Amino acid sequence: MFKNLPRHQFGNLQNKMFLAYFSMVGVYCAMAVGAFGYLHSRKTSAAAEKYQLGFLLAVFPFNLSNLVVFTPMTIDINTIAHFFPNSTRVMYAEINYLSYGKVFEF
Repeated sequence: MFKNLPRHQFGNLQNKMFLAYFSMVGVYCAMAVGAFGYLHSRKTSAAAEKYQLGFLLAVFPFNLSNLVVFTPMTIDINTIAHFFPNSTRVMYAEINYLSYGKVFEF
């Protein structure tokens, strides 16, 4: 898609898609944990099933960090990048410095 759409349209689409994608992954993860807990009793499950549940539960913090931390950061950086005209070449490292004050250093 990024090759077919202009930069501003793709940035707007990406802002909407990130929110929808990470929300959908969170809902599906919750459904998978619920179904796994319903189908596999905690007392009678084997060690491999407990590991599977542990790995499935470990996905939640990473998905929530993407949804709560990194998606708004990406949206802010895209918004700042849209304010600069095409004639000025501002690197994303400079945009990061302007918006977050040395969060990422390249």
